[in-house]
Amino acid sequence: MMVGCKLLQPDGTSLNGEYKYDLSGKWNIVPGNGAYVAVTGGLSGAKAGKLLVYLDCEQPTGAKAPEGVVCFRRVRVIPDCPDRITPELRGEVVCYSPKLTPRERVDLARQSDPYWRGMIAYQAPGLSAEERLELARQSDPYWMGRIACQAPDLTLEQRVDLARQGHPYWRGELACNNPELTPTQRFELAQNSAPYWCGAIASDTSSGLTPEQRFTLALRATPEWQYQIALDTTLELTAEQRETLLNAARGGSEQ
Repeated sequence: MMVGCKLLQPDGTSLNGEYKYDLSGKWNIVPGNGAYVAVTGGLSGAKAGKLLVYLDCEQPTGAKAPEGVVCFRRVRVIPDCPDRITPELRGEVVCYSPKLTPRERVDLARQSDPYWRGMIAYQAPGLSAEERLELARQSDPYWMGRIACQAPDLTLEQRVDLARQGHPYWRGELACNNPELTPTQRFELAQNSAPYWCGAIASDTSSGLTPEQRFTLALRATPEWQYQIALDTTLELTAEQRETLLNAARGGSEQ
C-alpha cells in the first residue's frame, strides 16, 4: 500500500469536479483513470485546492499522469501522516497546504529535502526572519543565494553569510546590486562570482574598488567586459593593465 496526498475542493470534490471523495475513511473506488495522487510530487500543479488530504492508495491503474503523480483505483482518506510520505512531497505539502500554521510549516520543512527547504524559506507565508534564515542555511546553493539577494527581512551580515555559501551567480548579483556592502565585502563576493558579474562590478565607478581590485576582477571577466573596461578612460588603470586586458579579451574571444 502506498501513501500520497491530494488537493480537493472543501467538500471533498476533485478539482476538476468529476468525483466527490468520501472523507470519512471509507474506501473510494474511483472510475476512469482513477484518483490522481501525488506520491513524490505534483501538488504544485493544483494551487486552487483548499483541502489537502492524505490517502492510502491501492491498485495503480497505469494511466498517464504528471511527474510525481500515480493514478489509483482505490483510495481512502487517512489522518495526516507526513512521516509516511517522501521528503520531496513533504516540501510540496509545506508550500501548498493552506491549513498549516507557520510553526507546522517550519517543523515539516526541516523534514523535507534541501531544494524544498529553500523554496519554503523563500516564499512560505508567516515565517520569522530567524526561521527563514535557519531553513535557508539548510537549503541548496541556488536558494541560499537567491534568498540572500531577495528576502526582505535579513540583515546585511546575514545576506553576506548566505551569499558566500550560495551559487556564484547570486554572489555576483548581491555584490553588484546592494549599495550597503563595504568595498571589501563587494570585492570578496565578486571575485568568487561568475565572469559576467566580475566584469559588471569592475566597470562600475561607484563600486568603491581600488584600481588593483578592479583589475583583478577584470581579469576574471568575460572578453566583452575586458574590452569595455580596457577602453574605458574613466577607470583608473595603467596602460600596462589595459594592454593585459585587451590581450586577455582577444585570447578569450578566439576560444
